[in-house]
Parts: sequence; C-alpha cells; structure tokens
Amino acid sequence: MQQIQREQLRPEQIEHYRQLLPPLYRYFLEESQSSSSAEKLLFGDEHTIACVLCDPNTQRAEIQYIGFAPKHLNHNALSTCLETICKSMRSKGYTFLAIMFDTTSKVAEPLQQILQHSGWSTARPFMLRCHFDCFTFNPPWFKRPYRLPKGYTIIPWSEITEKEKSKIDYFNEQGRIHYTVYPYRSPNSIQQQNSVALRYNNDLIGWMVTHTLPALPDTVRYSSFYIEDDYRSFGHSVVLLIESIRRQQQSSLRWSYLEVNYLAADIQWIKFVERRLVPYTIDIERISSSILKL
Repeated sequence: MQQIQREQLRPEQIEHYRQLLPPLYRYFLEESQSSSSAEKLLFGDEHTIACVLCDPNTQRAEIQYIGFAPKHLNHNALSTCLETICKSMRSKGYTFLAIMFDTTSKVAEPLQQILQHSGWSTARPFMLRCHFDCFTFNPPWFKRPYRLPKGYTIIPWSEITEKEKSKIDYFNEQGRIHYTVYPYRSPNSIQQQNSVALRYNNDLIGWMVTHTLPALPDTVRYSSFYIEDDYRSFGHSVVLLIESIRRQQQSSLRWSYLEVNYLAADIQWIKFVERRLVPYTIDIERISSSILKL
C-alpha cells in the first residue's frame, strides 16, 4: 500500500481502479486538479484504491472513498490502508484526517471497528445521498397541483440579476447561509437546464441550483437548495423542488442525485426527504464521518 501517482499509471491500471470506484469518485483518476486549493491524492495497491482530498489551507485531509476488489476486503487490508494514509498525512504536515463512509456499504462494519480502537472520533451521520432515475420519478405527491400564492414567482437561474448575485455573495460572506448551499461553489458546473430561483415581490428569497460535474456529464446533482427562514413554513420549497425536477424531466439528462448535509439542513427538510424522496430512490448512501487528530 502506497501513494499512487496518477501520471505513472498505465491505461489498464487506470481502468482497473475505475472499476473499484463508483462514478462519483472516478474524477480522482483524472490528471487535472480541481480549480480549488484542494489536492487529490490516491493510495492503493493491486486490490485497493483510496481517494483522499487535502486542503493545505486548513491542514485537513479527508478520505472520501475506499474501494476494494471483490473478495479482498478484510480487516488487515483496511487497517493497512488507514495506517498508510495516516502516516503520509502526518509527514505532509496535516493536523486532522477525516473519513467519510457509507454506513450501508460492506466496508462500514469492519471500518467502524477499526476506528473505534484507533483513536478516531465517534462516527456521526454527515450526509444523505439519494440517487434517482429522473425519467421514472413520479410519486403521488409529485402529481398534485401546487400553486404559489400571489407575489411569488419562479424564474430560471440564468435570469438572476447582478444585484441578486451580490446579495447571495454577501449572505455567504456573512455566514448567513451554509457553504453547502452557496450556489457559486462550482460556477462552471451549474446546470442551467433546471436551476431555478424563487422571488417574492421581486425580492430573491430562495433557489434550487443544480450542477452537472465533468466526471458525470449525464447526471444532475441537487445540492444547493435554500429558502429564507421567514418563508420556509409555507411549503414553497416543495414547489421549487418540483419545478426543478420537471425541468430535468424535459431534458436529456436522465440521472440525478440529491445531497442532504445534516449539519446544514433544516430538520423539516430532512423529514421531507426521508418520507417523500427516499422511498423512490434507485440507490441511497447514508454517509457518516469520523475525525482523527494526527
């Protein structure tokens, strides 16, 4: 087990590792780095691949995924993988190492046993990720007629004004919105097909901004969803979500996934997702996180 240099991999090795990773994490095998300050690192051997995202500005590294070849997932292999990454991150001067893992996956049980006995923090729920076939998504509540009261309008995200963009940037700088719902985290990946905003009396009060990442060109990510506090109790979030989904259904983009960050999401939104969206998923990831001080 060692750090892998992407540029030194042969095409057949890249393809082998691709098969060990879900599509969402295969961008780690691409040569180009992210436009952000974060650095992508790979660790692995013949049967294992681990994806680590590092931010030198915060001295924090994050194990985003560990993939194993069939029949090669075992306690010793997992321990060796974690020990190798920990040692490497310490040598690079990082202070904290986090790990994200799907509690429904095969790796979850042995991983949690190792974390509990290796000084890691207690694993806590971090994110819910729901995967959908948008073209077949049609639950009963989705068919009901929802109407916005007078004064409310839904507009395409492309019609956002510079003044409204400045308002969003100001909210972000002041910490009034969580960074996970800031729509301009990945401005070049915004999916204009179904990104929408909500106005009340011509004042911007919310948005559902989706993204299509280069690694998944046929997939829409629903992540930047926000409604101002004073308007959350009126059910406008449901109308905004439905409008966004319907616009995707009219496009050629079939696949989608919705992310709910437990640290940022309103409790009512979490309950809605569990009741109204989870039953209609084609796959679901319940991601927990744990942190180790290096």
